[in-house]
Amino acid sequence: MDFNPEGKTFPILKLPFLPLSNVLHNFDYLEMLDFSFVSKKCQFVIQLIKSDFEICLNFQRNRSPKKLIAIIFYRRKKCIFEFLIDELNSRKKYLKRNDESTQSMDDKHMIWVDSAKEWTDYICGLFQKELNYIYLHSDGSIQEMSDISEWINNRQNALDYCEFSGEETNSVSIELFFQKAQFSIHNLSFALEQPYLRKPLPFEALDLTELSFSSKTWKKPITWITVNDIINLNYRRIVMGVCQFSENDINRIIKRWLDGNNPQMEFFTVALKPLNFHLVLDGIEFERRDRMDKIMFVYDFMGREECHIFEGGYDIRGKDGTLATIQQIRSFHSDTSKFWFAMAVWPYNKFPYKGEERSNL
Repeated sequence: MDFNPEGKTFPILKLPFLPLSNVLHNFDYLEMLDFSFVSKKCQFVIQLIKSDFEICLNFQRNRSPKKLIAIIFYRRKKCIFEFLIDELNSRKKYLKRNDESTQSMDDKHMIWVDSAKEWTDYICGLFQKELNYIYLHSDGSIQEMSDISEWINNRQNALDYCEFSGEETNSVSIELFFQKAQFSIHNLSFALEQPYLRKPLPFEALDLTELSFSSKTWKKPITWITVNDIINLNYRRIVMGVCQFSENDINRIIKRWLDGNNPQMEFFTVALKPLNFHLVLDGIEFERRDRMDKIMFVYDFMGREECHIFEGGYDIRGKDGTLATIQQIRSFHSDTSKFWFAMAVWPYNKFPYKGEERSNL
């Protein structure tokens, strides 16, 4: 059906800003992008519109429905729109950029990476947003990881979330990514099929809040994170998959916290074989709670609200009097021979506890 048979135009840019804004809010994000190419004024109008979403650059093809590199808009952690880089490249002439560097590249994948960075810069600028998340493949080349790290250095001071995932792992390129990074990463996640990375990874410089480590399979436990890593890191929350920490390792981690190491720690959990708590608590003062004394610890992790329920457990206090509870009762989902060891620091609980004994925590 022809909705405009006489070919009449609508003078949209002559509208006052408020009705113009209402019109543009009925555009989808690709239509807004196309509108911005019309003129500098159109671009400026889009920049003035308030937008409620976060921006992710995704290099993990398995996360994209069409298995392609994409820029994704999230709202409250749900995908609301996706720009595919190969579709955006059909509009690249409108960017009016110098393509000499891209034309000289022989590596087709690096041409896509370069395009992804260029489009991310334009889209972030158009919607007046920072890049919030980046999903990276764990077997990225040295050039790819180096270029991406240096590109983020030049555009912003921090990332909310960075993830490495994949069946293969290029340890050298991941190390180089962190060595070159001059930006903070608040939430860092590794989901690796390969059970190890070469050391060291310079986590200390990243201003980390949360870390997630998983090997994707219980048959290949995490061996590339050591007890010294856990002790030396300053973090709030860590969730690890199956690893091989012993009772002595857990005892060292607890004692360092009791002595005041990493006072901002809120929650630490790792999947382990059943522990002998006589060894875990060796040299530590504790109070054993009754199994019927259930208490919920609620915390934020990777943008979600999570919950761990303690059924009894062992209460311990740091030298400053801060109370924490440790326990190991919940089985690991893919291996019933492993259980989650959990340590929660109660002043950071988001769920107010109503019990008499802990009412002032």
